[in-house]
Amino acid sequence: MQNSSEDTQLVPFVPAFVEWTCARQSTTRYLGDRYPERACRVALCIRFDPPRHAASFKLRVPVSLKALGKRANLYLLLHPERVSHLELLNADGNAASGIPEPVRSTFVQNNQSSASAPGSIVGLRFQLKQPAAVVVPAVPSLAPGTKTSGHILELVESLANATAMTLYLPRQQQCDTSPPLVRQLERLGALVRDGRLGPIGGELDVASLYVGRGGEAIEGPDFGARRRGRGGVQDGGSACGGGRRYVPAESPPSYDELGPSPPPVPRPLKAPEKQWPSDDGACTGEEEVARSSSSSSSIRDELALLRKEILDEVRRETDGKLQQVEARLVERLEERLEEAGRTFDARMEERLGEHAQEMRREMEEQLDCVRQEAWDQDEDVKHELDELMQCRLEEHLMIAKDELRDYVVEELKAVEDTIKRDISAAANVSIVFDE
Repeated sequence: MQNSSEDTQLVPFVPAFVEWTCARQSTTRYLGDRYPERACRVALCIRFDPPRHAASFKLRVPVSLKALGKRANLYLLLHPERVSHLELLNADGNAASGIPEPVRSTFVQNNQSSASAPGSIVGLRFQLKQPAAVVVPAVPSLAPGTKTSGHILELVESLANATAMTLYLPRQQQCDTSPPLVRQLERLGALVRDGRLGPIGGELDVASLYVGRGGEAIEGPDFGARRRGRGGVQDGGSACGGGRRYVPAESPPSYDELGPSPPPVPRPLKAPEKQWPSDDGACTGEEEVARSSSSSSSIRDELALLRKEILDEVRRETDGKLQQVEARLVERLEERLEEAGRTFDARMEERLGEHAQEMRREMEEQLDCVRQEAWDQDEDVKHELDELMQCRLEEHLMIAKDELRDYVVEELKAVEDTIKRDISAAANVSIVFDE
């Protein structure tokens, strides 16, 4: 039995940062949560099934697409078969200085980690045999809907052509910060080194994504062509099997396959006319007419009787055959109805299962988006509250400082007057102090 998503979810979708070297420009590029644009959102999900030695690494980047008229999630899939090396960085928290400055400053600015706390950011360095695939909506063009989304799509295209990258995430955003998590990540690296890490079943199914409309997995060059509007969904389908499949028309059967033609229907034979013996003797015309009339009458009677017998026989045979055909038809109809009922029940159960799975995935996507938005709003409110409390605290400190200063001045004045009076009284002299 396959484990549930809760059993295999090592790291849920959490804010993340990715660093790689651009293959075209040979420069270090960064893409992360709220970086390089404030509206940018990048999240990482890691699922791990230890008994099956299976895992999945998924990077989610929402962008605005002109073809959809709204934002949609792009998923960068790091297939375990394509990972040749996986290294855990800053696992013990002693190499915090090795974290790139853009990563650290962005996490600190987003209140996701502390710059001074050692080990507040952990990294995963991937070395790939082949660049990662990108799951996109099944639309003809990936033209951006906004300027910000255009910049993000350019970075995703560069990332989709990279064979080495490092993923960073803050420790406090992980689902578990205990040592077992570090051991699990290190175990993933060991499985990659041994070549025993495989994919989780169902993770590569893109047909139920995007609210049931389905998606497709494309590679870096295809992603660039689609982003520039030079690619699209063809009737022949994509390399990943996301499109439709061409089915050739069946050719007519040959004469050898048809077999010999049925024999012709035999024509009914005409009954020979009855020959009446001629009378050698002489006969009158009236006798001949009478004899012909009686012969015709007897022939008609015989034909009528024969017709009646044939009709009765045909009717009996037809009724029997009709009853047999009716019985066979009723039997076959009942069998087909039972088979159709079983097929319908099976299809309904399958459709209901698919619909339930689709609804479950849709709810998970919606919950992830709502959770991300709620977390963003919570962070913004927390930041505003911190600023407001800081201002109020400074105001109260200034007021208390002024009041304390006035109080100290008054007390010092009173002590000074008392000392002056005591000195004057003890010396029996009048001393005038300069003010």
